[in-house]
This record gives sequence, C-alpha cells and structure tokens, in this order.
Amino acid sequence: MAGNGLVLTVVAILLAAVLLNPRLMKWPFWQATVTPLASIIGSGFLVAGPILAHAAGRHAWVAMLGLCAVSYLFGAALRHNIRHVEPLLASGHHSGVSATVRGLERASELALSLAYFVSVAYYLNLFAAFGLRIEGIVDPFWIRVAATATIVAVGSVGALGGLSGLERV
Repeated sequence: MAGNGLVLTVVAILLAAVLLNPRLMKWPFWQATVTPLASIIGSGFLVAGPILAHAAGRHAWVAMLGLCAVSYLFGAALRHNIRHVEPLLASGHHSGVSATVRGLERASELALSLAYFVSVAYYLNLFAAFGLRIEGIVDPFWIRVAATATIVAVGSVGALGGLSGLERV
C-alpha cells in the first residue's frame, strides 16, 4: 500500500473507532448534529470526492481537507446565527431582528427545502445509475424506476418508523 493509502487507512480506522463508539452514538447532542449533517453534507462530499480526485490526483485528500476547513468556517457562521438570531426569531420578540433578516429567514427556509428535495432526488438518481451500471443497465427509464423505488422505500421507513427509523437505516 502506498504512503498516502496507508495514512488514510489508519486515519479511517481510528475515526471509525471513535465515531462508532456506542456511548457517543447515543449522546443526544451527537444525534442532533449527525443526522441532518450526514444527510445534507455527506452527499455533497460524496460527489466532491471523485471531482477532487480528478482535479488533484494523489493529493485529493489534501484538497478534501481544505474543503472540510472551509465547510467548518461556513458552519461557524451557521452556529453564530443559530445561537444569536434563531432565539430572537423563535421568541416572537423581533425588536432585535430587522425586517430584512426576517425576510431572509423565510426565504432561506424555502430555498433549503427546495435544495434538499433536489439534492436527494439527484443523488438517488446518481446512485441508481451507478448501481445499475454494475449490472450493465444504463437505460434512463430503469434508473428512474430504481430511484423512485428508493424514494418510496425511504419515505415508507420515515412514515412508519419516524426519524429513529431513518437513523437506523
């Protein structure tokens, strides 16, 4: 195994040992953090990985590390808003929040909903295309059928098992 491959394998094993610790996985703060982030951000990194591999070659992991650092800074802005702006919006006392911020809040909720829907549909279609290609199936009709069946299955798990059912999946 090459140097980079060995380092990445060791890091992956260490991270798995820490992140799959049952005590950590049952911690409410961890669950509240991981569930939405794994869904939203994870799929973005899944697509970014091959793009970075093509663009940066053997050093794609360095580019991914940089992308993670930028994402952390973006998250810092989100954490600030959650800590300082969200309580004002939730309290109904909008004296500390301008009309512009309230309008941006409403627009961002709509944009996030639409982006999430498009993202999930896109990635399920992409995964179906990859999965079916293994069997030699490249017909867009069957790719859409597989993606739609997956949406129905995930929706059923959510409807019957709630968020905890989806977390288990």
